[in-house]
This record gives sequence, C-alpha cells and structure tokens, in this order.
Amino acid sequence: MRRAELIGVVTFSLLVALLVGYGTYYAELTSEPNEEEIVLELAENFLRSNPTFGFDGIEESIVVGPITSTIDQPPSIFRLSINFTSSHPGYGDRTDQILAQALTDHRMDITIGRIGISNQFLVQSAEIDGVWNELNQTGFPLALNELLGQEWILGSFLNNTQEVHLDTPNDVTIVFRGGGSVSGSGGCNRYMGTYEATEESLIIGLLASTRISCPAGMEIELLYFSALAERLSFKVTADGLVLSSTESAIVLIFMRQ
Repeated sequence: MRRAELIGVVTFSLLVALLVGYGTYYAELTSEPNEEEIVLELAENFLRSNPTFGFDGIEESIVVGPITSTIDQPPSIFRLSINFTSSHPGYGDRTDQILAQALTDHRMDITIGRIGISNQFLVQSAEIDGVWNELNQTGFPLALNELLGQEWILGSFLNNTQEVHLDTPNDVTIVFRGGGSVSGSGGCNRYMGTYEATEESLIIGLLASTRISCPAGMEIELLYFSALAERLSFKVTADGLVLSSTESAIVLIFMRQ
C-alpha cells in the first residue's frame, strides 16, 4: 500500500493517516487506551504501509518492540525497534530491479513523538539497518554513516571563543541515529529530537528533554542546548567528532565512548 492510499481506523479507535512527505505519518487518539500500546500499534502499521516491507516483507516474521526508551515530559517521545524478514535483499520499492532470492533479516528503529499536548502521535524517524531512511526513501551518505550510532562525549566546548568549564553531574553526550533522530544528555537532563544532515551541514530541530533541576551544571546545559540549535558543520576524526559554527564561534569537540 502506498503512502497516499492509507487512511483508516485501527485498534483502540486509533485514527491512522499516511500522507505524502517526510514525517507525516501520524495517529490520533480518539479514546483513552494505554499510550504505549498506541505507539506500538502505530509503529507496526507504519512498517506494513511503507515500501521496504510492502514490497516483499514476510508477515509472520514481524516482531515489534518493546519500547526501549522514552521521555515522559510533554511532548512525549518513544523509541522502539521492529525486526522483520524480506524475501530479497535491498530497501524500498525494488520493482523492475534484478534481485537475488535470499531471505534477508532487517531491523527498523523508529522514533515516535506526541505532538505537543494533543492526542496526535507522529513518526519522527525510521531507520532500517543503519543505512536506509524509510521516511524519505533514501540511503545515508558515507560521511554521515561515520557519525551514526556512536555515543559521543563532550570533551571541550568553546562558546564565542570562550572555554566553557564542563562542571556537570553527568557527561554531556550526543548520539545520532540514521533515521534522523538524536538523543543524549545535557549533563543533567536527557534529551531527544530530530536532525537533518548533508555531507556538509547539520541542523538539529527542537529538542524535548526531562525537567530535572540539578544543583550544578544547569547553565552549561542551557549553553549546550543553545549551541545545538545553531547551523553546524561536522567532522569525524580519528580522535572524535567536531561540531562547529563559524557564525557564532561555537566549537564542540566530542570523544568516542
């Protein structure tokens, strides 16, 4: 079933609509079932309704969840995985391609968020095997692949050319995932959100975070979140990751976990 063709009512009186374009697969809650069940239902319907599984996915191979992480503070964000098997290798709609007949196991990592305080849930990112973006049907650039999956720990922070002393209760971290989701710790609070990247630049969208008030590190955390809101360039080196903005004289140097 193609994206523009799906609109219907599924379990728990959950309205699911799939529209053309990135990030427009959503569910609207019309009754009051368990929120996590809604997320699992939406994720499974997303898998079935998109080209990779729709082309040759094996129905009985689907294993959904469980939800592996969540931020409960509004807007709620959930992350989970779905394992499934296809009859051929490859991703997306492979019509007219010459394909080998080979059972191929896949893992789709999905991030789903509640839209503000509404009863709508949105698929924010969907990555298959760390190499394919199911939302916009593209593979990831090689340079971007070097960025993904690794937990990066902030080791040095220049803000307006001034060194920021990293006195926080916990490490300041960031993790990029191929489906366009980003998460980590600001040193006190956990955060999650989305990003867009090319070979040259990185734009991180609005972040949702927990709301813990720590006795130390809050000012650093705010500076860090502000730095992530800049248009950044990135470079993966042998030693770590460098995010920088020439406009604001910001340099974030991360070490590998």
